[in-house]
Amino acid sequence: MDTSGTFVTSSPRRKRRSQDERTADTRRRLFDATVSLVSEIGYAQTSTSKIVTRAGVSRGALQHHFAEKNDLMCAAVEDVLERYAAGVSRHSDPGKSIRERVQEAVHASWEWSSSNEYVAVIEILSSNRSDPVMTQRLQHSFNICSRIFDNMWISMFTDFRVSEDKLSLLRGMVASTLFGYSFRQKLFSRVNIGKTEIDALCEAVTILIVSWSAKGDLNSSSTT
Repeated sequence: MDTSGTFVTSSPRRKRRSQDERTADTRRRLFDATVSLVSEIGYAQTSTSKIVTRAGVSRGALQHHFAEKNDLMCAAVEDVLERYAAGVSRHSDPGKSIRERVQEAVHASWEWSSSNEYVAVIEILSSNRSDPVMTQRLQHSFNICSRIFDNMWISMFTDFRVSEDKLSLLRGMVASTLFGYSFRQKLFSRVNIGKTEIDALCEAVTILIVSWSAKGDLNSSSTT
């Protein structure tokens, strides 16, 4: 109650965040800032000073978590790949028609390949191709993500008489095509990859799977 006799209610005190929560928030800010800057201005122009400014954290906070720029870059790539791979399983639904399944698989891959996160990952990988230590670390994470996508394709088409090797090969062909689409769209402002291109790719993939399935193209690993 104040001097006028009015009851004064104090606002609830904000709960203090734990050290783990503060650490996770700082790392998330740094990862998001790194990825957005690399996708916008490229790896070479993305300095640690620009990262901390974009993230809204101090240089000391950055150095506390990551001793060098390459450590941050690797961790940001690993974070992107882990988060995207975790969402892949939602597309693994074999209970639909082959055309519907192909649409889901290709669109899931295009969602990834057309994202700023994908552009940043490829930019970081290509910019560090002459650094064997960093390349090995980044390639390891990328390979894990690729295997998860392979498994998604295999699980979606598991009831067709097509070998796992063929499905992995097909998934790689789709990934390579979408890689080209993504960078054409990124490099040339007049290029806009839309429904026509993606539908044409889906049609080609459907024809291949139907053709292979009709031939009963199974290898020994898929018959056991």
